[in-house]
Amino acid sequence: MLYGAEYWLVKTSHIQKKKVAEMRMLRWMYEHTRRDRIRNDDIRDRVGVA
Repeated sequence: MLYGAEYWLVKTSHIQKKKVAEMRMLRWMYEHTRRDRIRNDDIRDRVGVA
């Protein structure tokens, strides 16, 4: 995602988009959707991501 971005300024909007993309991937791994209403912390605990 950040290939070639060593010299870019990182804005808070970029950080938020990266977090959203990460959670989408984690939910996709466990085949959960937002409709399942499982908290992000619970999904991170299952995967083992800090």
